[in-house]
Amino acid sequence: MTTLTLHEYQRAALAAMFVALLLAVGVTFVFIPNFELVTTTAFLTGYLMGPRWGWWVAGMGEALFSAMNPIGSGLAFPILFVFQILSMMLIAGIGSLFHHYQMHEQPRTVTRIWFGLLGGGMTLLYDFLTALSFPLTAGIGGWSLLTAAILGLGFFIVHIVVNSLLFALVVPHLMYLGRRQLVLHGIIQHV
Repeated sequence: MTTLTLHEYQRAALAAMFVALLLAVGVTFVFIPNFELVTTTAFLTGYLMGPRWGWWVAGMGEALFSAMNPIGSGLAFPILFVFQILSMMLIAGIGSLFHHYQMHEQPRTVTRIWFGLLGGGMTLLYDFLTALSFPLTAGIGGWSLLTAAILGLGFFIVHIVVNSLLFALVVPHLMYLGRRQLVLHGIIQHV
């Protein structure tokens, strides 16, 4: 039998809080079209918790949110459910690539632009994978698939722009503040 250290208990508690946060921000903003904080939270989870925990936490949080979504459970569409989870795990994985990156209190304009593009790119990836799940489920291909993609462009563009702005304006500050709190409480070492 192995005994867990205080540090491991702290990480497990933090993981549980991030799972709950992913579920909470998902449900809170579910009725506001094209505005969601799940992508942002998944990225921050990867950044703050690192690759070992981040992908797992984001996957679990997205699975719970998708399964309990008040608009409709992702469990009704298994391929969509799996693609949503994999997308958020991938986004947390991208966030974990920045795990040792030190964000300064006042991010520069270049940093904001870069994070805006990163947020837009990750949103495009999520939208593409989740939109792809419907034709795969229905067996649609060819021109029907292209038509469905074109009809969904308006939604995708607004979603990408909103997440790009969130990543440019909010994420650098949350990275700085989150890292500062974890260092302050001894959960991670100052790098």
